[in-house]
Order: sequence, then C-alpha cells, then structure tokens
Amino acid sequence: MRNSLKISVLILCTICLPFTGNAQQTTGKEDRAFWVENLTRIADPVLVNLSNNTLKKNMPYESLGNRRRFSHLEAVGRLVCGIAP
Repeated sequence: MRNSLKISVLILCTICLPFTGNAQQTTGKEDRAFWVENLTRIADPVLVNLSNNTLKKNMPYESLGNRRRFSHLEAVGRLVCGIAP
C-alpha cells in the first residue's frame, strides 16, 4: 500500500514537473498595468459615486436590514483597506 502510494506520487511528479517552467515571464510594467486595470475596475463605481455624493442612493444593497444604514460606509472602508499596500 505504501509503496504504491509512493510510486503514484513519483509518477505524478514526473509528469507535472516539466510543465512548471513553461509559464510566461512578464515584466514588472505588465504586472503593474494588469493590477491597476483590475483595481480601477473595482474601485471606480465606489469612488465616482462617493465623489458625486450619490453612493448611498446608487449602491446596491445586500446586507441584513439593521445594517442598511451603514452598508455604503462598509463599501468605502473595504475599498480603502483593499487599496492599501
């Protein structure tokens, strides 16, 4: 039983090992552009509505009834924490 498990793991490693070096190498500039694009896509709805004073009115609501008054503040807090390094 133990030998067959060892052999199975060895075979799996031998099959998968050659594929680990085939990942595309990207530059730091490409990585930064990717992350900035995704961050902008996530943050824009909150920040634009916040700057127009329409966040509370336009934000979709997905929380318990007693938390509805503060859900827009939670969105801003989570966004700021997510942006922070």
